[in-house]
Amino acid sequence: MARLAVEAPPEVKILREELLEPM
Repeated sequence: MARLAVEAPPEVKILREELLEPM
């Protein structure tokens, strides 16, 4: 997932961060 977040655009990275830390 880390690689996808880095390769993906900032918007996707933010979405992944929210999913990893929903609270």
